[in-house]
This record gives sequence, C-alpha cells and structure tokens, in this order.
Amino acid sequence: MSSGLFLGHAGQSYQARGKAAITEVHQRSLAVMHALRLRYQERWPGLQVSVGDTPTASIVQGFSGVDEIRPGNFVFYDLMQWQVGSCMPGEIAVAMACPVVAKHPGRNEAILYGGAVHFSKDHLVFPDGVPYYGLAAGWKGGGWELLQPEAYLRALSQEHGILRCENPLLEQLEIGGLVLILPVHSCLTADLMKQYRTLDGEWIGMMGGREVFESGTE
Repeated sequence: MSSGLFLGHAGQSYQARGKAAITEVHQRSLAVMHALRLRYQERWPGLQVSVGDTPTASIVQGFSGVDEIRPGNFVFYDLMQWQVGSCMPGEIAVAMACPVVAKHPGRNEAILYGGAVHFSKDHLVFPDGVPYYGLAAGWKGGGWELLQPEAYLRALSQEHGILRCENPLLEQLEIGGLVLILPVHSCLTADLMKQYRTLDGEWIGMMGGREVFESGTE
C-alpha cells in the first residue's frame, strides 16, 4: 500500500480559553500527527495528514506538515467560538430571527417563538453562574451586533424561549416583531433548520433541506 490518511480533530481545543491555550493544544496535536507520519511513512510513502478543529484553524497560522485542514464551524462561528476565543461577536455570521409572541414587563421578559427545536439545549454560563441559550442582537447596516444592555435567552421549552431583557429594549419589542438570536452552537441550529436566508433575501438549502424534498430531487 503506497498511500494512507491520518485524520485528527483536536476537540480539546473547545475547552481552551484564549490564544495561548489554543496554540498549546494545536502544537500538541501536530506533534502527535507528525510522530505518526514518521512511524508509518516507510510503509505508506504517500501518507497524508488531515486536521481541522475551528479554534486552532482560526487562531494559529502554522500548519507545517499538514496536507489538509477541514474546520467546519468557522463558516459561521457562534457564541461558543466567541467564548473559546476563536472569533469576535461581529464575526458571528448566523442568527435566528424569532417572532415575539408575548411580553411580561413585570418580569422583564418576552416570550419568543424559538426553543429547543431551533437552538438545541446547548448553553453557556455567565460569570455569575447564570446559564444562557442565546444572545439577542440588533440590525446594524448589513449585519447585526449584540444588544446593550445585554438580552439573553434564559430558558427554553420545545418551541419557545424566554428572553430576559431590560427597558428600553423590552418596551421597543412588538408582538409579532422579530428578534435576532445568536446561537450558542451554530452547527446544531443549522442542522435543525435545514436552510438559510441571506440578508439579500435569498434562500440557501442544505443537503436534505426543505427545498430538496419539495423539488423531488434525491
């Protein structure tokens, strides 16, 4: 056999925080892959190495000795990648537009049509220990930005989410209006929704998405 492929994914980089920690994970991962290549290159002269987790691919520049990188999540990024240190909030390129179905000013909350079937139940935790399932964003030019003061999904049921927000934001929300929610994990949200709508109004489907079934294409 003259060729082969070693595939690696440094999933432990998702537990890292900041550039230094991500770089350390990357260096260890590459060291393992290089050692494997040296051990087996005589048996497989055409041996190739493929790696590809989003945090290291986003932060680290050097991939010496690697034939292929295949990160997936950096197409969109998400709140988890922001927490890890892979991106900034302004680089998160996917948001869920959720209709407002009710407002409760006495609780500083609004109910959105956007629940576990839209976001899964992945969550992150604020420094004070409060969990959140997404952060609200507002339109800005050709994209969006996080709202200030911060508004967040504090709980999810199957179809609905509870948005915690302060005035004047809560006063500005209208029943039937849309609130943009940045997902904790964009891969899960994308998989659940099966399609995207661009800011120009174009619909883009995933393999197996809604319009694939409607067209009758296999």
